Amino acid sequence: MTYQQMKPEELTLRDCLARDRTILANERTFLAFTRTGLMFVVTGVTVYKLMYDDGLLIIIMALLFCVLGLSILIYGTVRYNKVRRQLSKIG
Repeated sequence: MTYQQMKPEELTLRDCLARDRTILANERTFLAFTRTGLMFVVTGVTVYKLMYDDGLLIIIMALLFCVLGLSILIYGTVRYNKVRRQLSKIG
């Protein structure tokens, strides 16, 4: 039997604690995506600021770092909200 099929009053303490651990794991994963995305954006800005005069390749690399970082941030946010909605249906 899945959690969606159970009524909230049928959940045991173990089930409630498992749900809480899953919610906390989802939040930790979101924070990891955020930290990684911000690291890529900051790296891109730093590469751009420190090596701006070194040519077009450096500018492209810095831009790629920033785009990748923003993509990671967006993906992490979308994933977090999707899992949070699924977990809220449990009870």
